[in-house]
Amino acid sequence: MAPKSLFHKLTLFVGGTLVIAILILGHASMDKTVFSKNVISQKLEALKSHLTVFSDSYFGNTSKVSPEIWKTTEELQTCSPIKSISFAKTHKTGSSTVQNIFLRYGWENNLTFVLPEKRTWMFGFKTQFSAVDAHTYPSWNKINMFDMFIFHSIWNYKEVKKLVPKGPVITILRDPVELFESGYVYMGLSKYYNMDINKFAKSKILMKSAERKATAVFGKNQLLWDLGLNPALMTRKEAVMAKIKEWNTEFDLVMIAEQFDESMLLLQNQLCWDVADITYLKLNERVPAAKSKMTDETRRVLRKWLWADYLVYDHFKTKLEELVFSIQPQQDFQNRLSAFRATNNQLRSQCVKVKGDNKFLYGKYKMALPIVLGYVVNEEIEGCDLYAISEPNFFMMVHQRQMNKQLEL
Repeated sequence: MAPKSLFHKLTLFVGGTLVIAILILGHASMDKTVFSKNVISQKLEALKSHLTVFSDSYFGNTSKVSPEIWKTTEELQTCSPIKSISFAKTHKTGSSTVQNIFLRYGWENNLTFVLPEKRTWMFGFKTQFSAVDAHTYPSWNKINMFDMFIFHSIWNYKEVKKLVPKGPVITILRDPVELFESGYVYMGLSKYYNMDINKFAKSKILMKSAERKATAVFGKNQLLWDLGLNPALMTRKEAVMAKIKEWNTEFDLVMIAEQFDESMLLLQNQLCWDVADITYLKLNERVPAAKSKMTDETRRVLRKWLWADYLVYDHFKTKLEELVFSIQPQQDFQNRLSAFRATNNQLRSQCVKVKGDNKFLYGKYKMALPIVLGYVVNEEIEGCDLYAISEPNFFMMVHQRQMNKQLEL
């Protein structure tokens, strides 16, 4: 396991029942009209009923976001950890950090991973994922089922479930403007177009010459593309809304990058893991020189251009915020959040020796691109190295372990 000595003093504070309470008060006069408790209670119940009917009728029943996702302290201590997970890894959303959490847990618990048939850490991006794209291990896995699906693909729920039939389905989203800026630099589009993102917004977008190509790995409405929506349908609002309704039932938890730590606590409760298992070092963060300074006009243009991605992002961001708000008592959640952040800070202070680009890194810590930051860690503390291993190198570790298992039988 991760270095438990770093975490054993952490006390978890967990809220109880989930109750969504939305109170709309009309315009109050200067004498501050006071409503009776009965009137307020009646209005809350009526509004709650109305919103439930609307939400269920359009997006489908939201029972996946239910009390069982949040556990009391006693329940966390007695529940059984979930060891089967399907993760839709999305581009430029913090998904590499989440993936590392799953890789560490799977490595430490000797779990099995769905790996690409080809020797690479990503599945193909020409078509949606298919179960036949996965590496098979007939000597030790005749039924061809695994514990974890966590590597990049074009998401295909039905095909993933053929290989990982058990466990929750999880993904993470990010504000589409921030996502696009990150990918524009990371994927080399600034060099391809020979212009920064501000000029791109003024010329390519406003001139309507930046629509997504069918074969592009990165481009307009990246969230929708990563989650499997056909690019030809991205201009049709009704098609996007229908897909959101579908994802609303497929995913057990949709995390939000802008509420990363809050998402981590929900993930912990979903999986019934120890707090040490969800601690992290931020991976694939770009060096400061590789971050664009977007103007307000660029942000406005991008937001309008990415309207379809905002439909899915806004829906699940609201859903996560309502879930967090519904946890009562709320102070317990906030106390637990503060404790988690303090534990994560302790991890960084004890494990990290150097944070820098590839000029400072070596071996398994070297990152896939020179414009992102990685870590040199204190290898004398057991488990610290797993936090900093780059995705390509962690993939090779898992690949070699599963191939060795194949050869041993």
